[in-house]
Amino acid sequence: MAMRPPAPVDDAMRAVFMRLPADDPRSLVFAAAVCRSWRAILSDPGFAHGYRALHGGPPMLGFLHNEYRAGNRFVPTSTFRRRASQDRPDCQVLDSRHGLVLLYAPAYDPPLEARDLVTGDWWDIDDDPKCRDIMHWPGDGPDDFFSGTGVRCNATVLCAKDRCDHLDCHGGPFLVALVGSVEEGGIALATVYSSEARQWSHMISVQSPGLLTDDGGHTAVVGDKVYVPSYECDSVVEFNIREQQLSVINVPENLGQGFLYLIGVEDGMLLFASVLKPRLYLLSMEAGPRGAAAWARRRVVELEPLLPPRALLDMSESNIWAVGFAEGVSVIFLRTPAGCYAIDLNSGRANKVGEFSIEKVMPYARFCTGGTYRLANKVHDEQGIEKVITPMAMPLSPPALVDDAMRAVFMRLPADDPRSLIRAAAVCRGWRAILSDPGFARGYRALHGAPPMLGFLHNEYRRGNRFVSTSTFRRPASHDHRDCHVLDSRHGLALLYAPGYHAPFDVCDLVTDNWREIDDDPKCHDIMHWPGDDPDDYYNGSIHCNATVFCAIDRCDHLDCHGGPFLVALVGSADEGSITLATVYSSETHQWSDMISVQTPGLQIDTGGRTAVVGNNKVYVPNYEGDSVVEYNIREQQLSVIKAPEILDQGYLDLLGVEDGMLLFASVRKPRLYLWSMEAGPGGAAAWARRRVVELEPLLPPHALLDMSSSDVWTVGFAEGVRVIFLRTPAGLYAVELNSGRANKMGEFSIEKVMPYTRFCIGAWGRLPASDEAPQAVAGGTMM
Repeated sequence: MAMRPPAPVDDAMRAVFMRLPADDPRSLVFAAAVCRSWRAILSDPGFAHGYRALHGGPPMLGFLHNEYRAGNRFVPTSTFRRRASQDRPDCQVLDSRHGLVLLYAPAYDPPLEARDLVTGDWWDIDDDPKCRDIMHWPGDGPDDFFSGTGVRCNATVLCAKDRCDHLDCHGGPFLVALVGSVEEGGIALATVYSSEARQWSHMISVQSPGLLTDDGGHTAVVGDKVYVPSYECDSVVEFNIREQQLSVINVPENLGQGFLYLIGVEDGMLLFASVLKPRLYLLSMEAGPRGAAAWARRRVVELEPLLPPRALLDMSESNIWAVGFAEGVSVIFLRTPAGCYAIDLNSGRANKVGEFSIEKVMPYARFCTGGTYRLANKVHDEQGIEKVITPMAMPLSPPALVDDAMRAVFMRLPADDPRSLIRAAAVCRGWRAILSDPGFARGYRALHGAPPMLGFLHNEYRRGNRFVSTSTFRRPASHDHRDCHVLDSRHGLALLYAPGYHAPFDVCDLVTDNWREIDDDPKCHDIMHWPGDDPDDYYNGSIHCNATVFCAIDRCDHLDCHGGPFLVALVGSADEGSITLATVYSSETHQWSDMISVQTPGLQIDTGGRTAVVGNNKVYVPNYEGDSVVEYNIREQQLSVIKAPEILDQGYLDLLGVEDGMLLFASVRKPRLYLWSMEAGPGGAAAWARRRVVELEPLLPPHALLDMSSSDVWTVGFAEGVRVIFLRTPAGLYAVELNSGRANKMGEFSIEKVMPYTRFCIGAWGRLPASDEAPQAVAGGTMM
């Protein structure tokens, strides 16, 4: 049946649904609304458990904040929408954690309520005489900040399950902890409510001269310990619920980081933030016995590239401060004179999410799997309008698929997991038609942005090149060309060099396995003689050169340019660096251009360095000393040298690539990685700016940082778009993800140059297996 698929292959469907993004619950709802069988898969507790385990921490669906005299407001940051019937304009939000929201209604009895925004379930928390005073929150009377009491307190809601990973704890037992101070900070006291016992514990206290708990600050939870900041932010109160103990942990004065805000927990340690000059400082604290603590600076974030200029006019604490943090997804909320901004520490981007009036942000993180059966009848479209969807009634075999629903499902499959696309296309002809549609491919690429990194290539001594996969894409062994060295990789193409062949250059698409040979030419024969043609002779002549491959389409976004025309640029130096010369090959004309040159006394092209391309007409090649780069303007056929200013004082600068239209450089000094951006101007002028500082101590093992000299730790690769830097260290090769702030070991110390391979696999379905075959191979690439 050409238009109607057979009964879905359960394994294939589970694999497809399993990889739908966790922060897009609408795609799960669309899938559950197609038919009963799909709804059964998505409602299966086993599927929900596997889905949560695969995606890790719960996604941030949005955040809540209080509005003056208007209760709380939910601001979505995903496709999830809180139903209007769940709005409580008479309640203020106090805390949000583990899929629950803690609300406070001063005029109600009971005054506290815990709520699940996805399912709509709520639990009233009874009042109790022994802690009634501490429940009288500042602001019970709209015109009276304190309602007849000197109590300052803060509240925290948390899961009550022992050793829970908090992936699926919503709906289970929970605790509510209150921590406050009385008598002008002379006493700190605490109590806890249990949803299982439905009662409050006895009040405990500790002497705390001068301490005032911050009723508007953020709390943090580590295991069974709750942390509440003081009003001056010079200490935190630790409430050990299991042992029923209170202690005060002081912040050391020698940190020198200004006003510290407790914002949450990361990697099991308390996370603090401070703004000093145009930088955001993140510090971590690990609490020890008897209030002792170990502090460390975790990260420094440059705010100038992220926020508009008017947000940084005055960097005093009264104008810019942290008002929220989404644990797990590493998003910090800053209140600035220009409004409230969400800074994604993973992607390094900032988005305005509200106005200056937002004082406290409570992110709401939760998986929507398992609650699909309650969501499947109502979803919101792109404009936020609620629509009713009725699941189809055939119990075993679905009818003709709803194209819009299936497109929404397939559109959100991760780009770095092509195996899920292969399995979906192998189920039936109908699905294969959707995935083969050029319109779907264009939409998929536009939605996911930059092409994913499928892996990287590097050379092995006397063994040619090797491909190391970082995704579900596998390059078949039959396509390896062991006699070729990889020189460059960009725009879905890899540039290979085979010394001794008549056509020494090959340009290859690793997904489709299409090859284009580049013939030798007498006018540039010498520059093609690469150092190392003879394994026992590093330099074959006096020429130093580097090569670059890139798309030749004008104003291309490089999302779908593989298979189109390309250029190969060569830039080299001769006569001991006194002359720099260049030429370019065009796949359309099948010819090399005339050689051009410029006088460059003392400059030697770095044959092993990385090149960069800005637009499709400017190529940048680094100098061997790292103090300058050569700009090759292909359109105007001009060469120029751009020098790095001496005032940078950051040691050896490595050209990494391009980010946001500017050249990106890196240097390693002490236990830090410095990232610099450069924008080239006319006549070799350049504007430089320090873009970011990455602390390496939390990312790399100790033996990787024993000696931080440039000869022991340096950058060997950068994946543009996905922002992954490869570092060669004494402990091996590590991929440092600037988006997630994580590092993974990818190889050994012997790897000297990494060429990341980025490309979309969507649209390359020409060699897909039929629906009755095993979905294992596609277009020259094997998905394992």
